[in-house]
Amino acid sequence: MKFEDKYNTLINDIQVTVEVLADHKGEDTSRHYSEKVLKPDDDFMFNLDVGHPSGSYVTEVKKDGLVSNYGHVYSFDQLELEKVCQLVDHLKEKYK
Repeated sequence: MKFEDKYNTLINDIQVTVEVLADHKGEDTSRHYSEKVLKPDDDFMFNLDVGHPSGSYVTEVKKDGLVSNYGHVYSFDQLELEKVCQLVDHLKEKYK
C-alpha cells in the first residue's frame, strides 16, 4: 500500500471517529454552531495559524473539521498529522 493511501485511510478514520464521538457523546453547548461538538482540554487547543500569530486555536471539534476560537472551521489537515492524532486520541479518552 502506498503511503498516500495510508494517509488517506488515516484521515478517513479520524473523520469517522470524530463523527461517531460527536453523534454519541458530543456537547450541545457550542459557542458557534447548533450541532454537537467535542471540546478539547486546554493542552489540546492547538494553534491553527502556524507561522501566523493571529491567536486562532482549536476550541471545538465537529464532524467536518476544527473550530477556532473565532468560529472559523478548518479542515483536519490544517494541523500537523501528529497533533491531529494527539487531539483525536485525547477526545476518544475524554468522551469514552
